[in-house]
Amino acid sequence: MITVGFDRVDDDLWWEDFFPEWIDEEEKWSSPTCPEIPMPRFEEYGEMDVVVARVPCVRNVFRLQVNLMVANLLVRSGWENNQDRTVYAVFIGSCGPMWEIFRCDDLLWNEGEYRVYKPDLRRLKQKVIMPIGSCQLAPPYAEPVVDVGMKHARKAKMERDGSLGYSCTKYKKEGILCSHSLKVIRDVLRMIEIPSQYIAKRWTKQARAETVKDLTGNDIQVDVKF
Repeated sequence: MITVGFDRVDDDLWWEDFFPEWIDEEEKWSSPTCPEIPMPRFEEYGEMDVVVARVPCVRNVFRLQVNLMVANLLVRSGWENNQDRTVYAVFIGSCGPMWEIFRCDDLLWNEGEYRVYKPDLRRLKQKVIMPIGSCQLAPPYAEPVVDVGMKHARKAKMERDGSLGYSCTKYKKEGILCSHSLKVIRDVLRMIEIPSQYIAKRWTKQARAETVKDLTGNDIQVDVKF
């Protein structure tokens, strides 16, 4: 058994500090940042099969801190050679963990004050790499340059607004994401589904449901043999 040490988050912090009414999205004056929530020195701890934590019922920032620590420990322990292995979280307390981080679908067993979760690590990793609240913009996750046939080099990355940025024009021309963007979605962001905004209707079964226009605004004729 290993005891994980950490510094408790400042009691003066509250939800308004993490979800402000306004931030400088254009970064005209400064880059918006979130208040610090102390985390353990993860490098000091090896792989864990089970993480046990007592969660408070008071819905303050300390409750968020405990849930984030458990989530980060699980993600760091569960990934091996780009593959996820089975890890568990045990929460002690009458209120249970935050459902925004630990889904009800991942709950294996519940009796009294004890709850055992087997989290989907791909989904959990998506959550821990994002900013804590609306106090900060999502950071860009750049994908290294990929050489194609030793002739061209392309880049794909996640922009600050959450959209995909890429140097090739395949999506603009054909409505299909290039392989580099798909690699960012799969390997960097660990998403298991392509975001809906990048699935063009003309490539779905609903394409015939109504008139579909091409990029120039002309109606696309249905091919009955298709």
